[in-house]
Amino acid sequence: MTDLFRKIPQSPSLSRSSKAVTRRVADRTPRTFPASIVSIEGRIVTVQIEANSDIPLPLLTIPLMESEYVRTPLQPGCKGVIIGTHASTAFLAGLDSRRPDINDRKNTLTGCVFIPISEKDWAQLDGKRLNLYGIDGVEITDRLKGSTRVELTKDKATISQGEMTKAVLSGDSITLTQRLTKAVLSQNTVTLTTGGATITLAGDNVNIVGKLTINGKAYKDHTHTNGNQGSPTGGVIE
Repeated sequence: MTDLFRKIPQSPSLSRSSKAVTRRVADRTPRTFPASIVSIEGRIVTVQIEANSDIPLPLLTIPLMESEYVRTPLQPGCKGVIIGTHASTAFLAGLDSRRPDINDRKNTLTGCVFIPISEKDWAQLDGKRLNLYGIDGVEITDRLKGSTRVELTKDKATISQGEMTKAVLSGDSITLTQRLTKAVLSQNTVTLTTGGATITLAGDNVNIVGKLTINGKAYKDHTHTNGNQGSPTGGVIE
């Protein structure tokens, strides 16, 4: 053994050993690459690696790094990075039926997740505010498919609690609804409706539909305090 040790130069041997260890470590190190979204189905994306390669790089179908409770409206073309993990995330994402083993350290790209990154050419916004917007709007709900929600679209803003309570801001009008009662405020008109009764204010006009009561008495049967010596009068002539 001593003679063999003396026959093999130590420096080249250590160099080869170090390189072998380095390769093994590299093979077990998760990979990270720039990438962009090609398509998206649900919350699973197919991405392409945005880096030059001597060999064709496959498209990867991987999950997003996000929470169930905040889902960003990512679209094809969005840029980001894929970050690898030591074991595949496909099982947790529902893409594979095989649960990974803790010793699975083979260097593959199946354990990646996609994370979006910012771009220099994005529109400049107030950096001291939370800027939140989507492609077709924004929706906030109290829970998954909850009945209390806030919806913002291009044409209107809606706050609702179930189907019976709602506030809608749309164009030049505001509509408030509480079961059978509705109030509509527009540029020149205010309308209040409840049941079969409606009051409309438009310019100098007040229009009332329904049974009107003044001080507990129907307006068609009332007493004048002046004129006719205070005696009761008949109903209003229609």
